[in-house]
Amino acid sequence: MNRIILIGNGFDLAHGLPTSYADFIRGYNITLKLGLLEGEYERYDGLCSVNISDPEDRKTLEQFRWMLQDNTFRFIRNLGEITPAEQYDHFVSDHLIYESKFFETINKAVESKKWVDIEGEYYSLLKKVFKDKSCKYGDPIQLNEELELIKGALTGYLKSVQKHYIKSELRNPDIEQIIHEPFNFRDVAVSAQKQFLEYIVNKWAEKNRIESTGEETKADESFAAIASNLVTNWENEGLKSKFIEEIKNGNGAVCDEFAYPERTLLLNFNYTKTADLYLPANSDIPVNHIHGELDNEQNPVIFGYGDELDEDYKTISNLNDNSYLTNIKSIRYLETDNYRQLLQFIDTGPYQIYIMGHSCGNSDRTLLNTLFEHKNCVSIKPYYYEWTDEEGGHSDNYIEIIQNISRRLRGTAKSNPCRRRHPFARACRTVPTSSARGALRLRLYLPFPCYSARLRRARNPTLYSQPFLSLFGKVQNLDTKGFQFPRALFQCGDLMRDRDAGKVRIDGFHNLIM
Repeated sequence: MNRIILIGNGFDLAHGLPTSYADFIRGYNITLKLGLLEGEYERYDGLCSVNISDPEDRKTLEQFRWMLQDNTFRFIRNLGEITPAEQYDHFVSDHLIYESKFFETINKAVESKKWVDIEGEYYSLLKKVFKDKSCKYGDPIQLNEELELIKGALTGYLKSVQKHYIKSELRNPDIEQIIHEPFNFRDVAVSAQKQFLEYIVNKWAEKNRIESTGEETKADESFAAIASNLVTNWENEGLKSKFIEEIKNGNGAVCDEFAYPERTLLLNFNYTKTADLYLPANSDIPVNHIHGELDNEQNPVIFGYGDELDEDYKTISNLNDNSYLTNIKSIRYLETDNYRQLLQFIDTGPYQIYIMGHSCGNSDRTLLNTLFEHKNCVSIKPYYYEWTDEEGGHSDNYIEIIQNISRRLRGTAKSNPCRRRHPFARACRTVPTSSARGALRLRLYLPFPCYSARLRRARNPTLYSQPFLSLFGKVQNLDTKGFQFPRALFQCGDLMRDRDAGKVRIDGFHNLIM
């Protein structure tokens, strides 16, 4: 059995990197404003233009340059209760002209919602081109040109982030442990448990053949007898229960050494190389940069949309106008062999998917559907993000991820999760803990434009690391060796929730704190 670590932008954000689209837009605007403060009077890059030509406006700009050259002036309030920095923002806004309507749209989205999905906004505009005659774009050519300009600005921004902030010190030992941990029997879909059993048996038999001296231990004989009988008689509930207990408890010959993945693939949807930090020295674990890499002409950046399951896409593909297909991801995948290598990997045998920092949204729907509905997919485990709101409450995006995964499932596979072609019978909410000395909390500090990511310890957390003995029982048996925390479970089509767990807080990317 193999494992795919599916890595999205949340993975970079969890490492304290300012790589969101909103970070990019804010960085672009700050660069523009700093340029004017440092001596420029005009700027034009195809996305925005600023021209300070009026003599009075130039005098005003000189005053801002004098006031803002000293940080002490940035927060001094005047009679209008507006800081000089805020006055300067208004000044620039009054002189800013958007040359790209698309860029204006995503800027307004960041201002109003504090985030933006550039690829989603692009696809929405692309559909309006042929649906709405009053659309600001007469054809997709201009829209594609503007997306190309945005892609250039985005890759330039990310190159700076990669150069200055992606260092080996960012590597997190908790994440590293997760990537290389053994399989957990309870994570495997019910329909694939026999496959998992066969995998364990084959691994045990291989080791036994290599290391056997002609005399097997009693425990080995017991395990071998149970395992071989189960392979031929999976319906034997007594044998199955006994073997499952052996696997769960790690007794006898059934231990973690038989449950490690044969092969692991880091499937990186980001353009940065944060994922490469987790490659052990002299490792044969590959990283598939499916959407391209910065500064690699052999693996160019793919920036566009990837939802060929959308009903409107069928209409687009029938328009006989290739300009509509310029930035469709599945077409751009043909420029490299990354997609072919991924298909070869998932065809080699059963695999488990760990989702780290990917929302599983529509912009990658086609590719995700290929992974999730493949006959070899036996387990999907989404890791999720938690944050604290303005009122001090805790929220997370776990349900959103599960909902998005559900949208990736088509037709009868979605309505009948027990079918063999849809092995997504169980999605575990899994949070490993840190050592007994205290939980490491990855906090994000983004005082733009200077960034730092620091690991800080939680204040006197109580860590529980034994799994629930019953799905609806209380957490018990304090232990700090490792934690598997099942939350929402899709099993046999029924949605089950844990109860009576007390006050639980999942800290960021890693820790269960009670």
